[in-house]
Amino acid sequence: MKIGKLIVFLAAFALISMAVLMPAAAADNLWNGKVPPAVIDGSVVVIAPGAAGTLKVPDGATVTVTGEINNTKTGLVLDIGAGGKVLWQASLIGEARPLLRVTGTGTFQADPDGWIWNTGSGVALLAECNEVIVTGDSMEHRGIVEATSGSAIEGAGLNTVVTMTGTGLAVNEAKSNINPVINMANKDNTGDNVIIEENAMVWTIASANRYAYGIQTYGDVSMTGGDVYSDAIYGRAINLVGPNSRACITGGIVHVDGANGVAISTATTDISGVPANQACAQTSVVI
Repeated sequence: MKIGKLIVFLAAFALISMAVLMPAAAADNLWNGKVPPAVIDGSVVVIAPGAAGTLKVPDGATVTVTGEINNTKTGLVLDIGAGGKVLWQASLIGEARPLLRVTGTGTFQADPDGWIWNTGSGVALLAECNEVIVTGDSMEHRGIVEATSGSAIEGAGLNTVVTMTGTGLAVNEAKSNINPVINMANKDNTGDNVIIEENAMVWTIASANRYAYGIQTYGDVSMTGGDVYSDAIYGRAINLVGPNSRACITGGIVHVDGANGVAISTATTDISGVPANQACAQTSVVI
């Protein structure tokens, strides 16, 4: 009897010792209030109804965001430090203006199954950071940035670059205005600031609107794959508005369905001053 009690005692003692000595598993950081959690490299943040305020990501840290918020009128802010990165695997749906704002000098990446959808008239993702990546690993598992009426992605930073890669999808319905799906709104942001590759898609589905654009930029579009499309009557798949803007298209498809649609529209009428290294802009895969 005593031997049996001793065995039980030793077993219990061993379990307690293991609990004390073993490092605790990293706990998820719940963001469901006005004060976001403090994070470090490797943190996982779970968004939930009630979330508000600005999540600050330290320099060099990679933070994953998961969770789900539906029908929100409160936008969220991510401030990403230099060399930092946010892997967005969450679902954020609502009508805040904007729904998600990203500031700082780091990278925001919408991972497979990450979803940002502005159901109102505002921008889904307002990017003031250095880099936005929307990716996916299959047609069933793709990062999606979507807007009902506003731009899906507005690149407002001086150095913002938007890369659509994998099976990433940016889309809007453009029901009430001509907000481009991807709108690089900073006039001083030139050079390659929209990159489309692999099987990524940028679509505006604007049957209720006469004008709708897929991509608009003061800089350049570099496209090696993917699909850029507008179905509006006077739609433009790519609208180049900078004085030296160019579309360098070596793969993929750029197309419109509207009776008066234009696949690539440019504001430049005099190409004599365009550097030779932009000559690829003269070759396009367009229908």
